Amino acid sequence: MDEHYTIAETGVSYSGHQRPSARDSCVAPGNINSKEIRHDTHCGRLNNITDEVMEKRQEKSDNLGSLFWCTASAFPNHTAVLYLRDGEWKVVTYDALKTEAVQIRVALSHHDPRTQQTSKDEAQYKSQPAESPTTTLVGVDDSQAESHGSEVQVVGILSSGPEAVACILGTLPICGYWYISPQYTKREVTDLVERIQPERILVEESFLHSIEDIESVILDTLCIFGTNFKVVSTKYMKCSSIHRPETLAYVVPTSGSTGIPKCVYVPHASIMPNIYDFVHLFKVSSKDRIFCAAPLTFDPSVIDLFLAFCVGASLVMIPSSILRIPRLLLQVLLEQKITILQATPTLLLSLGHHRVRESLLAQGSWLRVLALGGEVFPKGAVLHCIGGGCAAKIFNLYGLTEVSCWASVWEYVPEETGTSSEVEWMPIGKPLSYTEIKVLSKTGEEVEDGEGEIHVGGEQRMCLVDDGSGIGMEDQTLTHLKATGDLGLVKEGHIYCLGRLDDQIKRNGQKISLREIESVCSHFPYISQCIVVPDSKDRLVVCMCLFDKEVTVDDVWRDLRNCLAPWKIPDEVVFIDSVPFNTHGKIEMQELLSLVTKLHHTSRHAQTLQDFFKEIWIRTLGYEDVRKDDQFVLCGGNSLTAVQVNVAVEEFLGCEIPEFLDILLHKPYSEIVQVLRKYQLARKSSDFSRVVNKRAKTKHVSHLQLQHNNTNLTEIKKPDTDEVCDHQSAKESTMNGKPKDNASLDKSILLAAVSRRGVQLRESESSSLNLSSHTYLLRWKFNLGKCIDSSPLLVKHSCGDIFVFVGSHSHKFVCLDAVSGVEKWSCMLGDRVESSPAVSRDGVFVYVGCYDYHLYCLRVEDGSVAWKYKTRGEVKSSPVVDQETGCVVFGSHDKHLHCVCADGEAKWVLQVSSGSIFSSPFIGGTLVIVATLDGVVCGVDKASGGIRWRVTLNKPVFSSPIIYSEGVVFGTVEGLVLSYTLSGSPMWKFKTGGSIFSSPFVLNLSNSLQVIGIGSHDGCVYFFTHQGELMAKYCSASPVYATPFMYQEGEGVFGAVVCETLGRCCVLRVATDGKQEEGTTQRAGVEVMWKYEFPGELFASPIFYEKRLWIGCRDDFLYCFDAL
Repeated sequence: MDEHYTIAETGVSYSGHQRPSARDSCVAPGNINSKEIRHDTHCGRLNNITDEVMEKRQEKSDNLGSLFWCTASAFPNHTAVLYLRDGEWKVVTYDALKTEAVQIRVALSHHDPRTQQTSKDEAQYKSQPAESPTTTLVGVDDSQAESHGSEVQVVGILSSGPEAVACILGTLPICGYWYISPQYTKREVTDLVERIQPERILVEESFLHSIEDIESVILDTLCIFGTNFKVVSTKYMKCSSIHRPETLAYVVPTSGSTGIPKCVYVPHASIMPNIYDFVHLFKVSSKDRIFCAAPLTFDPSVIDLFLAFCVGASLVMIPSSILRIPRLLLQVLLEQKITILQATPTLLLSLGHHRVRESLLAQGSWLRVLALGGEVFPKGAVLHCIGGGCAAKIFNLYGLTEVSCWASVWEYVPEETGTSSEVEWMPIGKPLSYTEIKVLSKTGEEVEDGEGEIHVGGEQRMCLVDDGSGIGMEDQTLTHLKATGDLGLVKEGHIYCLGRLDDQIKRNGQKISLREIESVCSHFPYISQCIVVPDSKDRLVVCMCLFDKEVTVDDVWRDLRNCLAPWKIPDEVVFIDSVPFNTHGKIEMQELLSLVTKLHHTSRHAQTLQDFFKEIWIRTLGYEDVRKDDQFVLCGGNSLTAVQVNVAVEEFLGCEIPEFLDILLHKPYSEIVQVLRKYQLARKSSDFSRVVNKRAKTKHVSHLQLQHNNTNLTEIKKPDTDEVCDHQSAKESTMNGKPKDNASLDKSILLAAVSRRGVQLRESESSSLNLSSHTYLLRWKFNLGKCIDSSPLLVKHSCGDIFVFVGSHSHKFVCLDAVSGVEKWSCMLGDRVESSPAVSRDGVFVYVGCYDYHLYCLRVEDGSVAWKYKTRGEVKSSPVVDQETGCVVFGSHDKHLHCVCADGEAKWVLQVSSGSIFSSPFIGGTLVIVATLDGVVCGVDKASGGIRWRVTLNKPVFSSPIIYSEGVVFGTVEGLVLSYTLSGSPMWKFKTGGSIFSSPFVLNLSNSLQVIGIGSHDGCVYFFTHQGELMAKYCSASPVYATPFMYQEGEGVFGAVVCETLGRCCVLRVATDGKQEEGTTQRAGVEVMWKYEFPGELFASPIFYEKRLWIGCRDDFLYCFDAL
């Protein structure tokens, strides 16, 4: 099809199409430094259009479209749009653009059910002279607005280039528009149509396939610049349910990069102040050429269009494919003598610092105004782009799509420094007209000095937002301020943007801003562009584009060490040729991460172990001459940098080295390398792999295997082989009922037993305070073959042995050295193990329930079965041991509570109710407290098994009751935390937001205060005083099934280990606000000290003792962490 424009200056005709790409549309913030912009000082007289005309137009115009129609009459032969298509520049005059816009206006009016004046309007349009200054017939006067009725409609526009611009201008007098990118998929178009519900769509004929899944009817056909268009009605023509602003200008969807895309409905009153402000500030005239760098789906494009159309300037547009080719883009900017460029910093920097410095921002360049927005302003990188004698004014724009479009501006003057010598960042500037900017704290209070979240708004600037939640916009409360999601700093009266709130991460307990690292790196003279990203393993990677190709990675590491605190130093530096960006000119993070991963694997495969470790040693410590006797700490290393080295080494070798951190901190360089070489050799050995696979999938090797530096490969394998043989012998002796002839524990005294219920101290063992740490190092993990829902039990003997016991769904029950993770013994029970174990009074036996209906009594010494007691149902309940008699009490799914003597004989058996017993009983004094799955809670006489009292709740109780100073407490599936006296009378209750399967934990914080902690499926952990008053609450990201493990840290301070079902474990520090006064509630603050994401769900409860943490996971592993 041939297409012809009305030509003003060149007389060029063309044919064919080349469509621009557009996908996302959200405006992120920027920031900058230098002198303050005051608009009253930038309102000098403009070329061709006087201030008097502008002021008169501002009073008259309340519609974007009217800006164009007035200008088109004043400058009919000026170039309105230059568009590059098929390698040729196509020129469209204002008169030609107006002619096509009128045609669209008439066609839409003709098919507008709201007006009955179609014939009159059409005749009026066709008869009025084009040059008449009264061309306000386009529908912005009050009488015409009334004829359209009160219903606000939206027209979708599916086209590109000058045709799309004509459609926008023809639609604005009628209603609001929504630009549909030709690059959208059919699914995206369909989904957005359902969200926005446009009554009609103007679609270029070649793009009809994009709407074929939408219920629609073709109403009319028209030809725009030689291209056929269809006017299509949708099913919403008569029944749209969307509530829209009465003076709607356009609808713009955001990118959805943080979730479901939002649809922002922008009224004319919100965007018009931006146009007038920038016309004055940039001193825009009809002689300017404005480059449209933003796609029409991105709201900065509205600024580009109407800056030009407000004064008769020329708009230069190119296909998105050219935007992605930096050399061609720079060529366009130079050849077309662009005077005003609004772009993202990423787009500018993609052109190359050297080329920009010598052309676009050099002396004699046509560019007058460079406005950068949508991202944090990279001061150092931009400074490298500015050539000597550059006359262009450079501005930083800050804004939010929901307050369309820009909120503030700051002019950057390279010769001037920031307003605050203490702040590396630069102010975002003063608000634009009708705009308000504040920094608010988490409690909603305005921050006068310090950090908070930036909020932007203003009564006239606010827009309606469909956030995809399903809540109608008519129900929205239009607050005058909108949260931006940006971290702001108020300092000396200026607001600084420090980047996105989600760019603030915690690393080794320290808060780090990714943008701060980028800002520091941008000042390195050899860097043209720098991006810091966390990769899939949460390592910080710096991606750099270089000016100087002779710069090495070692040079970069040296500068990073000199400029950044140790905890801020990234894990890896990667050199890249260019930063990938999307059609909006913003960084394409997924593509960048894919590139990082590829380069990472390539570099690792090319390195030897010796080269790798030497490189990381030099990188971390800064000593280029590495000597054999160098020691990590003496060379400047510390525990934080040691952890980073440990992670990198284990990743390189592909296995865990439990003792490596200890070796790194205490052994010389040569011995560390020797240990690593042995691990590498062992990893390559088929025999080693066979043994490792046989023992577990953990790749775990005991540190005992490498305790001698002269151990050779066969000596490495021997302990594993012997251990496997000993394990088999243990199993055989267990099957025969004959224990192995090992060192006996008979004479050893049980000092402590640690379970999910807490720490039980025996004999002379004293209680020691645990301190919550910011850093926990994975010491070992052990594979049990299937999910671990059983909570571990730790037992400490006077002989020095510390063992941890745990069972699994694999039927396996194991005893491990709690410190090293080495298996002491294991045995296969008759079925799955979900019950948590308990230890006998003397520490000689361990008890555990099984799905095969049995309670097992196993010898701690070797795992042999001393006896097993059979019930008539699965034993999921965890046994408890009476410290007075040695009897074991537990529940069964046979609906009975069983009390078994130490010799395995039943003392008494009680059917509590008609419900099974899942939870664990609790023994206190002469009472046994038990709860059932049919909602019965009983107090049972410990000696006789008789019921003393009973409470019927009629709802299942999975939570295990526990006795505390005032009575008994437990949770219910109704979400209630209930407390009763020991005689069965109700005391207090608390309602949570979800069902409770977690069991309460009781901690004696002081002589006068007990703390009760319990988790809920509402995702929270609640901490109560013994009086039932809520003192603190921690809200997690997923339900909490496990029992939180609590421990005292000091006066009024305690720690809590919380396991969330989706796999995250957090260590909390809870501090009370001092001594409790009579009649007041004890309050406490919660701080997250450490968190760890496990690869499986967490249902087992954690235990914490002597600075070590043990956690069972549904990825089949039991984990042990050291607190550093």
